[in-house]
Amino acid sequence: MAGKPIDLVRQQSQHKQAGVIDLMELGEWAGSIGISALTAAGIMWTGAKVVASKWLDSRFDSRLEAVKLEGQKQLEAVKLEGQSQLEAARHEHTGYIERMKFERSNLLDRSAKLNQREFEIIPAIWNAATSAHYAVLRLISRWQEGTNIHKMTEAHFEALLKDSPMKEHEKDELRGKTGYERTTYYSELQGWLRLREANEAVVRLNIATEEGTIFLQPETHDRIQAITDSIRKTYQYFRNNMVFELDEKLEDDPIDRYREVGDDEYQALAKYLRERYWTGDDKTAERSA
Repeated sequence: MAGKPIDLVRQQSQHKQAGVIDLMELGEWAGSIGISALTAAGIMWTGAKVVASKWLDSRFDSRLEAVKLEGQKQLEAVKLEGQSQLEAARHEHTGYIERMKFERSNLLDRSAKLNQREFEIIPAIWNAATSAHYAVLRLISRWQEGTNIHKMTEAHFEALLKDSPMKEHEKDELRGKTGYERTTYYSELQGWLRLREANEAVVRLNIATEEGTIFLQPETHDRIQAITDSIRKTYQYFRNNMVFELDEKLEDDPIDRYREVGDDEYQALAKYLRERYWTGDDKTAERSA
């Protein structure tokens, strides 16, 4: 009997070291060595508390580790999602910047092309306006230079006809005239020739403005349109009077008006275009309005 308690104590010591205590054996051991039931119950309760405490500690540590692991996983997932969203935002921002650069480049390129086109159109319109302006001035001039055809020799007369832009049937009709009739008829033909030249010049101006005004700056377009309308109106009024032999005079006669201010308007347009497009001084061009 003496050896059994010692062996049991050793065995329980080994179990304790392993973290496991058999409470029933502990009770038997306590009874075998004469410990009272109350004392044994106290020992057993203490042992149960130790075991329960270790078990709870183990469970708590296990749950705590699981919670930590789960929290770590969630944190990593949040970081990964945040990183993904950040990369997506960066990519979208980069794409937006590239689109803005592309659109700005297109706008600048388009603006440069329009400006280049405007510089190409302005000379063509100006040349047409110049031709029409002076053709109309010659047409409506009160003083027309005459040629005394009746005083010419036949050789001189034929040389004149050869260099004249008159049509062949008009030349033949003029040859059929003699004396002062030839001079008078030649003067009449020159009037119709000036009308034809003015008509051709106005038509060229109309074509140039219709083809080119969409490329012009608004102010430039308005200025060119104003003088074009004035030239066209003057020509049309004079032509109607000449063709239909009208002798009526309007209160605001476009012919008288163009005789008075037509050349001033033409020179003002020339100054504006020169200052705006060839000197680069927009403010000066605005003051010349």
